[in-house]
Amino acid sequence: MPYDISHYLDLSLPDAEAQWRSVLVREEVGPGENQVDYLPVETLLCAAGMVALGHVSYGSGLATKGPTPIPELARLFRRRRTSITSKMANLEGGRSRGGKSDQRLWEALRDDHGRLFELYRVVLAAARRTGVTPQQLPDFLELEHSDAFELLGQDEIDESAVEVAFRERLDQHREDGSERPSERQALARVRIDQHRFAKAVLINCGWACVFCGFTLEDASRPTLLRASHIKPWRSSDDRERRDVRNGVAACPTHDAAFDAGDLTLSDDLEVVTSVRVASSSNPAVRLMFNAPFLRPHIAMPGGYVPRLDYLHWHRERIFLS
Repeated sequence: MPYDISHYLDLSLPDAEAQWRSVLVREEVGPGENQVDYLPVETLLCAAGMVALGHVSYGSGLATKGPTPIPELARLFRRRRTSITSKMANLEGGRSRGGKSDQRLWEALRDDHGRLFELYRVVLAAARRTGVTPQQLPDFLELEHSDAFELLGQDEIDESAVEVAFRERLDQHREDGSERPSERQALARVRIDQHRFAKAVLINCGWACVFCGFTLEDASRPTLLRASHIKPWRSSDDRERRDVRNGVAACPTHDAAFDAGDLTLSDDLEVVTSVRVASSSNPAVRLMFNAPFLRPHIAMPGGYVPRLDYLHWHRERIFLS
């Protein structure tokens, strides 16, 4: 049946569950046979996959390489990988014979990241309720288990920082000859990358402040914790921005002190305070920045310790001594 845009944007959990039940009993399509039309849950996951992949060329080469979530979606939908990438191209408007409804849907969702990610969560919730496991359909945007949509770790990303990232992505696409992304696409990818980084850092730090141990112990939002870069986001390249070893989790007070240069870490992960903090006579400062409240050294329960070059950068460029 044909779908109008309301079937996507107003998708309810019961409707999504019914669609998943239809997908799960679907037979594989043989060579030369026509595949069934895409259901809204399938199309919405393809749209979310476009954000996860970033701006790429949705040709046969991408289908062959098979990065997540393309192979997972193909297996789950009983479709060929080229079908998934063709649907993504349809959404983007990159195919002359692509469906106009797909293009209208993407135009609506690329301008409203919150709506797209909330629909993604509805589709995943319906999938789980109909028996689709995380192995069959991984949470490739890592947004499944939040009570309300909210990206983690966005504090470092202001408008000027996004402009810097956008220019970097434009330069990259000029070098490799690929089609340039829109500013909205660059923004969506930056936000998702930062969300993934923040979540990985919080998990690595045991959902607690590494400096004092503050935690609400439930790993839900709001955590009152910050996941910040050791080498700042602005000064890092794409790889460094996503590296869990470039991050620490901290309560708001110690996060602000770390960013301002009043706290740093030695190569042995000992906590070092600035002269300004150490010499303060303010009772609150002395409480927050001395034992037993402030830990003598930090630990990473997840096992990924900060890289030495990031620590050196922080001590040399940010720490006030």
